[in-house]
Amino acid sequence: MFWISFASVWCRKQSDHHLELTMENSAHAPAKFRVNGALSNIKEFSEDFNCELGSKMNPTSKCLLWK
Repeated sequence: MFWISFASVWCRKQSDHHLELTMENSAHAPAKFRVNGALSNIKEFSEDFNCELGSKMNPTSKCLLWK
């Protein structure tokens, strides 16, 4: 439930036009990338959802901010 709760905050339907406007005018990444980008770099997410190593949501090379 933790992962689903995190992602649901950013859940929205967005037209291509609105996405383009967001990318041009916002300092923040679009919602899709805020979720997928963060979660794909968290080992525990990949383990909880059994994401295959090397898949989009479990890349072999991950960003690590803190140890």
